[in-house]
Amino acid sequence: MQNLFPFLVAEKIRASGCHQSVAERIRLALEDLPPDDSIVLWLRLQGRSYGDIGETLNMNKGQAWNIIHHRIKRSVYSIIEHSTAIPVTAMVS
Repeated sequence: MQNLFPFLVAEKIRASGCHQSVAERIRLALEDLPPDDSIVLWLRLQGRSYGDIGETLNMNKGQAWNIIHHRIKRSVYSIIEHSTAIPVTAMVS
């Protein structure tokens, strides 16, 4: 089931206007990260708060925040920013 989340994130980003090739690179990048990273990003894209994500995944909200603002930012956000004109803030609020 955890392999589903990189795909879901990539499809959400593709639906936001990214080219299919960019979405594919994002999916591949997420598959290289720990499985929880994709789940945290998916929940964030759904509008869930860090506290809610932490509670759902049995971690504290600081851990959820760190996943987004460290590993995800270094891998996924850099792909988006280098490949498109879509600001990351348009996808994750």
